[in-house]
Amino acid sequence: MKKRTKVRFRKVVIALRLSYASNRDILSGITAYAKRHCHWDIHLLSIPESYSIESVRTALREFPDGFITSEIIPNEISNLLKSSKTPLCVIGRPEGSLSGRKTAIAYVRNDDVNVGCLGAKHLLSLGSFRSYGFATNDSPSYCARDRECGFVETLKRKGVCASVARPPESANHDTEKAFLTDWLRALP
Repeated sequence: MKKRTKVRFRKVVIALRLSYASNRDILSGITAYAKRHCHWDIHLLSIPESYSIESVRTALREFPDGFITSEIIPNEISNLLKSSKTPLCVIGRPEGSLSGRKTAIAYVRNDDVNVGCLGAKHLLSLGSFRSYGFATNDSPSYCARDRECGFVETLKRKGVCASVARPPESANHDTEKAFLTDWLRALP
């Protein structure tokens, strides 16, 4: 009779801002992958609700096999992750610095310029439109800037001009909605 070996579960922390649909998709992908290929005991830290220096310190102590996150701020958390020996996977290009960390760190990033390019190519594949537009927020993140660049440059190479909408910094939901409505109405 074959003797069964006991499987060691790896204790891994995942810290994501779950109010973002993209981070919920990331969590879904990580958990689906882990279910098929890994033996992970996952501890979830929802940002910002349960993401504090104390919760990260405790998680690193109790779940020492890995830490996956998309945010490394505030500075206290960045410094803690920088000095930790726990393997770290950083998704995207979050604010904060881990420049002092030299080992057990991996970065996973989207090709956001290509995402914008693919969006423009898709619209171009649908035929000719009177206008093309890219709507972003008042202080776009790196991914929004890169996607905008890919979108606008792809259209420019095809001789098409794109309009970009950036609501004012002070915009709340209602003023942003009004701004975007006016912007859309002004398009040719």
